[in-house]
Amino acid sequence: MYCPKCGKENPDNAQLCHSCSSVLTSTPTQAPALGVKTSGLAIASFVLGMLGFCAFFITAIPAIILGIVALVKIRKSAGQLTGKGLAIAGIVVPAVSLLFITYHVGNVTSRGRQNQRNSIPNGLRRKYVGHLQGNAYLCQ
Repeated sequence: MYCPKCGKENPDNAQLCHSCSSVLTSTPTQAPALGVKTSGLAIASFVLGMLGFCAFFITAIPAIILGIVALVKIRKSAGQLTGKGLAIAGIVVPAVSLLFITYHVGNVTSRGRQNQRNSIPNGLRRKYVGHLQGNAYLCQ
């Protein structure tokens, strides 16, 4: 049985608390509820996700992994851990930023190839294309 005043554990048949000497009720009480904590993994996931912008997205993959682990632990904690929003943000922000960067790198690369092709003078391009097709010169 736990003392309602100080929260210390006492034998079930005790009349007085051994710690604070207060009178114990006959009905046993539950252990005092521990404070609800924010998941450290969720916080780390969020921070790494935000640092990804400054660290050239090196921290993006660890942020996504930590966010997933944090969500699983928060779900299994039966209300003792909070931080679901931080964990979700730690997953979504780096994932979206990685998709954004991948899309833009692809566009820049394809534009670079297109610009490179357009920078070849017409005479050389004709000779090159003609050479590829087995002709000495290709008249266009």
